[in-house]
Amino acid sequence: MLGFRRAVDEIKARVRARGEEVGGLSGELRERDERVAALEERLALASLPGKKEDEEWDEGESEESDEEEEGDHGLVGSSPAKLAGFAQDYCIIEALADAIGRDVQFVVKTEARMTRCRNTILLDLGTAMKEARKASKRGQPRVVKYLGLYGLLDAQAEAIKALKSN
Repeated sequence: MLGFRRAVDEIKARVRARGEEVGGLSGELRERDERVAALEERLALASLPGKKEDEEWDEGESEESDEEEEGDHGLVGSSPAKLAGFAQDYCIIEALADAIGRDVQFVVKTEARMTRCRNTILLDLGTAMKEARKASKRGQPRVVKYLGLYGLLDAQAEAIKALKSN
């Protein structure tokens, strides 16, 4: 009878551990979905049916980016701080996908959304890069910052294309 009780306790412990593991994974999956949705909204990809655009990110911009924009009179492209925020959010979501596992079905299904986010960030970066390059000497600090963001997104080929194009 004592051996049976021990076996039952072992099974209960394993079930409890598995339950905690599943709870942690579902929490990570929810977090990934929420982060992807937030990034889509900030990138104005929220034009999907049933979603409205929300401009909360305007309130959350740092004072640093405001100071930066004040110093770049005449440049209307996205500020490096704003694009850096997008790139960092993207990298956090990608790291979360790596932690969860790329083979998990939910992660596989959200890859299309992540690709859209990455492409939008790269498009914004390319546009901002062209604007900064047209500003010549005034835009040089921005060009350097934008090139760093390409590296953060592991998009060196796109950075080279942006530098080669006028």
